[in-house]
Amino acid sequence: MQDQERNKGDRAPTSANGGDAGNGSPLTTDQLQRWAVRIAQGQDPFPRELPAAERERLATEVRRLRRQRLLAFLARAIARNIRRRELQDKEADRDPS
Repeated sequence: MQDQERNKGDRAPTSANGGDAGNGSPLTTDQLQRWAVRIAQGQDPFPRELPAAERERLATEVRRLRRQRLLAFLARAIARNIRRRELQDKEADRDPS
């Protein structure tokens, strides 16, 4: 029973009325967000069976999350580069040769 509860969040979301997401019922905002996170992280494939409007909402959210992830990665890389240069400059200032 605990395994079922633990894995509950690992399943693809269902529609607002409790059915499968592919049955034409709109996803709630929470379902869409959770599914988009899983897709953006590569945990779930992008579903093709959703209605066009739902597919577009989901794709937009996945793009936003992936863009956010990419920007965070780039910001960390730039910050590391700046920090490394600062450390090298301090080393050069201390080196009397």
